Amino acid sequence: MDKNALGISGEDAADALFGEIDLEELSNDVIINSLLETPENMKEFLTGKDFPMSKEQVLDLFREFETEGLISQGFSIKNLSDGEYSIDQVTEMLKLTFTRILQQE
Repeated sequence: MDKNALGISGEDAADALFGEIDLEELSNDVIINSLLETPENMKEFLTGKDFPMSKEQVLDLFREFETEGLISQGFSIKNLSDGEYSIDQVTEMLKLTFTRILQQE
């Protein structure tokens, strides 16, 4: 059957399917869900970062994710104690933040 036989273009079909969906939000949800699947995914996500991290480095990391749109300002860390943070601690902070984001939606 000819693709135009039904009188529906691909663009019309996409509009019908995704008209009410913000694809940027959808992709962030997919990213967050995949990161939360296993601790290994989260650690792989942090590959290239130096650990332990200082308080300022952790705050910078969260600001970076805000800039990328992965974390909204309302969910970013505001109060963090001075000290150094291991990859496990940063992973746990991100896990809690991403979980809160998904629960809020």
